Amino acid sequence: MVQMMKRDYMLNKIYFFFILIGVPILYIFQYIPTTMFIVMTLGLVFNVFFYEDRNHVTRAIISMPVSTSQAVVARYIFITLTAVCNMMYFAASSSIIKHYPNIIVGNPASFQPLTISQGILTLHITFILLAISLPFYYYFQSAYKSLIIQGIVVFLSTLAFIIFINSRALGVLANIPDWFIAKVMFFVENPNITIGFGFVISIACLYLSYIISFRFFTKRDII
Repeated sequence: MVQMMKRDYMLNKIYFFFILIGVPILYIFQYIPTTMFIVMTLGLVFNVFFYEDRNHVTRAIISMPVSTSQAVVARYIFITLTAVCNMMYFAASSSIIKHYPNIIVGNPASFQPLTISQGILTLHITFILLAISLPFYYYFQSAYKSLIIQGIVVFLSTLAFIIFINSRALGVLANIPDWFIAKVMFFVENPNITIGFGFVISIACLYLSYIISFRFFTKRDII
């Protein structure tokens, strides 16, 4: 599995170079770091499968002395581990740049460094989106088709979340019970509980996603 993870890293060196240079620039120009983190992580998924298709990596994987389950697990570990490392780099960049306000474009007083709770919650959301997205890449034997489906799913998920949060103001889903709204607001107002609950949910989603991806991969035609 380590060899497969190294292969993914070697094929995606440009991505890591972009992260190394791009993250500090995002903070200097005060773009929304959490949103960009999610976009960059989902972009890694496309990159991994795109270069896999272009370099016929799937056929090489099948010829390796590894099981199909190990091949899928290695891919999941590589992507999730990269997401964790990227978040640590986001946090480090934020912490460093806040001490040099002169390089910040715009009003330095408006600069908001990334907090630990924000970083962890962003990781949970990213893991859930990864869990939803990855099986599409194993089902469709085209990185571009999977990217389109991934984009649609992320857009609809974001739209549904926005509608839910503003449901009362928009007059949509006005019949949502007050107790349900109260439960949701309880988690929103208590980030420590949300972090623990989110960890369990995100890991469960990734595990279920792995099972689905494994089944798709075993049925995949190797051309």
